[in-house]
Amino acid sequence: MALSDRNQQQGVDPASGVDRWGRGLFIAGSLVFIAVGLTHTATQFTTLSGEAVRTAYRAGGPIALNTGDIDGWDLFAGVSVLMGLYAIALGVANLVALRAADRADGLPPAGTCAVNLAMLVAIGLVGIAYLGPLQIVGGLVGLVLFGVPLVRVLRAGVDRRAGTAPA
Repeated sequence: MALSDRNQQQGVDPASGVDRWGRGLFIAGSLVFIAVGLTHTATQFTTLSGEAVRTAYRAGGPIALNTGDIDGWDLFAGVSVLMGLYAIALGVANLVALRAADRADGLPPAGTCAVNLAMLVAIGLVGIAYLGPLQIVGGLVGLVLFGVPLVRVLRAGVDRRAGTAPA
């Protein structure tokens, strides 16, 4: 099979050489992080801000931190908002890294994919230990969205070193 035929079958645009599958999945995963962060933050300020939720969190009494005592609601709300903002920042940083990579094949840097995969493993483990199926499913979907691009980046590097990839 000719290299151009193989590339077309693997989602590489024959005209531009851009790996549509790897790039597309990475962008989709990055946009999911942004959407999750926006949704998480919006939910914190709407649905989770009701008096019943606040009262339930405050019922446990103060929680001792290094900086002093804090009630359960303030701790939960602070961590929740930070989680949403972190997810947005991660998605935006991914898109910035993809643009800055400026690879001819359009793929993201391998290290960026690896960092996302590590985060998604952590999300899945936290889902298993504490939160539930939403984080487990999200972690597994994310492993595909960032794992496929990583495999394609690594494969492109191997092909280039072997002299089989287009220049």
